[in-house]
Amino acid sequence: MRKILPLLGLLLIAALFFTGMVLGSEITETPRQDPVSQEAIGEVRSTDLDVLIQAFGCQVPYGSRSGAGYVADAGIGTLRARMLLWQSSDGLVTGAVRPVEAAQLLRREELTLNNSTLWTLGGQTLLMAEGADAACAYYDDGDTAFSLYMENADIQQLLTRLSDNVIFPQ
Repeated sequence: MRKILPLLGLLLIAALFFTGMVLGSEITETPRQDPVSQEAIGEVRSTDLDVLIQAFGCQVPYGSRSGAGYVADAGIGTLRARMLLWQSSDGLVTGAVRPVEAAQLLRREELTLNNSTLWTLGGQTLLMAEGADAACAYYDDGDTAFSLYMENADIQQLLTRLSDNVIFPQ
């Protein structure tokens, strides 16, 4: 019995030591990258889509090059973003925001998201939303979030317009 108690004590100490090693070891995981805020530019208004694309800093989907829009500073909390809105003459409104973490700036609260079906169009997977008199398609490319909105349309009408007339950046 005298020999068993010290042996049990040593086993208990060893078990506690190894448990402490396992629980105390650092778990290595990929550190989360904080979104990069955009530099402030103020506001740029134009009827020339190329001027707006230049100010925004990347290509955007569009239906018609005829229209008007703007690029402006936006933000969510401490995140500074850059936002583009283009109202084309065919009634399609293109919205874009960088960085992608500011995507909620494009959300149209009056529309209900249709999570049951995702659509693929122009190489992009679209999340659709619709309301009583409008529809919107949302997608992102990892860096930028986009919305394509049309009044007086349902999801099917919007998808038809997008497949027939919209040029998606590659």
